[in-house]
Amino acid sequence: MSSHRRSYHACHWCHVMETESFEDEDVAILLNAHYVCIKVDREERKDLDAIYMKVCQALTGSGGWPLNVWLTPDKLPVFAGTYFSKRNYMNRTGLMETAKYISTSYQKAPLDIKNRSLDIMAGIKKNDQKKPEA
Repeated sequence: MSSHRRSYHACHWCHVMETESFEDEDVAILLNAHYVCIKVDREERKDLDAIYMKVCQALTGSGGWPLNVWLTPDKLPVFAGTYFSKRNYMNRTGLMETAKYISTSYQKAPLDIKNRSLDIMAGIKKNDQKKPEA
């Protein structure tokens, strides 16, 4: 068993998303047409995982894995979430629909997306600077 498989084996939803979406040809075509996809090993890059987890928690109120974060070309966060089914399912937006929506939104209004991303980062920075109460 390769280390790639071991990492997914440890996380049920990571494994589900891998087989349901990341090994799917339709998903690959869509993502490769609009994005540069990068898989970050959260064990090897705990620093990046911590940053992206803060983004997910700020945007959704929760976090977890598999962690999915969309960034602008200049690496600002646009959207984040954990498990996405391939398609819309049970009132949850699927990976295909989410990826299409973000791509279309960015193409139509890149400055609006960048400003939203800057607001996200400012909110996270402000929250990080709060001093814990005694």
